[in-house]
Amino acid sequence: MPASGWIEPVTLRSGKRRWRVHWYDPGRRHRSRTFDKRAEAERFQAYVRLRTSGPEIAPPPEVTVGWVIEHLWKPTLKHRAPATRDKNEALIKHTAPLWRKPIRSVTIAEVEVLWDQLLDRGLSYHTVSGVKSQLKLAFDQAMKAEYVDRNVVAASKVERPRVSGEDGRVDPDEVLPPSEFARIVKAAPEWSKEAFVVLAFTGIRQGELAALRVKDWNGTHLSIRHSRSRATKRNSNTGEYGELGPAKTNASIRVLEVPPQVAEILNRRARGKRDDDWLFTGPRGGQLDPDHLRTRAWNKACAEVGVEGYTIHDLRDFAASIMIRKHVPPATISRFLGHAHVGVLYQRYAKFFREDDALAANALGDAFRSLDATDAFA
Repeated sequence: MPASGWIEPVTLRSGKRRWRVHWYDPGRRHRSRTFDKRAEAERFQAYVRLRTSGPEIAPPPEVTVGWVIEHLWKPTLKHRAPATRDKNEALIKHTAPLWRKPIRSVTIAEVEVLWDQLLDRGLSYHTVSGVKSQLKLAFDQAMKAEYVDRNVVAASKVERPRVSGEDGRVDPDEVLPPSEFARIVKAAPEWSKEAFVVLAFTGIRQGELAALRVKDWNGTHLSIRHSRSRATKRNSNTGEYGELGPAKTNASIRVLEVPPQVAEILNRRARGKRDDDWLFTGPRGGQLDPDHLRTRAWNKACAEVGVEGYTIHDLRDFAASIMIRKHVPPATISRFLGHAHVGVLYQRYAKFFREDDALAANALGDAFRSLDATDAFA
């Protein structure tokens, strides 16, 4: 009889690949569960093997964070590439101050203190975010094993320290200043400059930009139909990075009228190309990899000009803040950005709408002053 908790690759009639975990319950009845991603199957496999294991890895009376990392998180790295495994193990070591704590007693405040300590030690925001991702996976495994009721790591927040040129530290909620954006673009590699400008002045997502073909641009309007996932490894079958899939939501499928300056860039990039050619390409002229745009262009340019804490996704916030401050109707902004509904705009960018309070008050005051019977209210 096979060992409990083994993974079987399954190919559906549609050609899609799935991953099925098989195991035997305490009554020796066969069970199985299918997952879309191998990583998800491996995490569940680790959980199954723990629950059906012998006494050699039986949980201690009080399960600690370190025990969960060793027996639930670490087995998920088994089939990872050596470089990825080494990187994730190096990240999780930064959580050592929590290892001896009973996992049920860990609080959000304690986790956030750890993030602050790591930032104070000089770790970058991106590194600390990576540490959080790995510890979150460990707590996810603990939840599946019913050792904790909630994932306090997922609920914690890594404060993003932002340093902006000569001004020093600025408010974490402040959007990327236009002057700093100009400095970043100036320092960026030539192949990425126009991509950054288009992202900042259309608000489209990074994956949406990488999926654009020449046929998606008609000279005045840009059609967003697909999104390309991030992938640092080239697909051996297609020769391309990531997977070209549908847009994030149905609302993400949209047609945008772009500013004249952006139209000039798109016209220049489309000139002389066939309809199916990529509109934006990488440094060697091939398909643009979203990960390379972030790591090899954006991050390096930010480091060169001394701007820390801003991500390439902040260009989307940059575009949103401009439209909000110019009092573009919220429904129009939401459609332009491809939000599922206008509530997403208010939830994510509520801080930018605070300026409208004075505008509303002034409008009501003007109406009040215009009443003929003003004296009646005195």
